[in-house]
Amino acid sequence: MSEGPSQFKPRIDAVDDKVNKSLTEAIAAVKEVITRKTLLYSVDVESLDFEALKELEVEYKRVSDMASKALSMRAQAKFAGTLDKSITKVEKSKELTGKLNAAGSGEEQEKIMKEIETTLDGM
Repeated sequence: MSEGPSQFKPRIDAVDDKVNKSLTEAIAAVKEVITRKTLLYSVDVESLDFEALKELEVEYKRVSDMASKALSMRAQAKFAGTLDKSITKVEKSKELTGKLNAAGSGEEQEKIMKEIETTLDGM
């Protein structure tokens, strides 16, 4: 999720893999519960297995909590990637500002301004 090189990109990418795995597992678990619910309700009302439905309710709460946590982790990882990218932009901006302030001649300043424009277009 993180774009651009930074010291945190490898960590964020590693978390992305774990989050995607958790989300995939949560989706599979929810699908399984839905399938079981469909099977349990596919019989006549007189034949409903209320004990199985109670067990399904507990299972549903477990998998919905699992899915909720996976979605939350995904949002947090995305936010961390965005924050990481912003930090990288701020650091690059400080670097370019320092170069611009240190430039003596108008020619050096013009060269640095072109570098700034190129960097901004890339962001």
